[in-house]
Amino acid sequence: MYTAFATRDALFYDVPARADLDVSPEFEVDASEDWSGWNTLREDHWAHWLPRGLVLPDQGWKIHISTTPATADKTLLTTSAYCGAHAVPFKHVRSSSTLLSALAKDADRGSAGKFITLYPPTVDALEEHLVS
Repeated sequence: MYTAFATRDALFYDVPARADLDVSPEFEVDASEDWSGWNTLREDHWAHWLPRGLVLPDQGWKIHISTTPATADKTLLTTSAYCGAHAVPFKHVRSSSTLLSALAKDADRGSAGKFITLYPPTVDALEEHLVS
């Protein structure tokens, strides 16, 4: 979808969510969790969290969590606390402006509405996380 790449500049196409140009507040995970045993990577659109030493399978399941701008902070705090306590790898939309882009009516249908994605490493873990 080209419209997302046309929003940064009136004359030129650019990456829609360049982190170096985004001045909106970044979302933060639950600070009461000990994240020292996790690898993190912040990209333009996503912030990734992976417990050190955990290797995800090449193919697997995902759990998508949606939110609204009004509940995004609480949604991430609750979800990240759960993921931290259960060593569940996850990623979340990096900033509030990136979330607004993902919730826009003209957002790419493949990623529209997704705020957090959990990556359970096994089918048993998938069921456990969906039930709890």
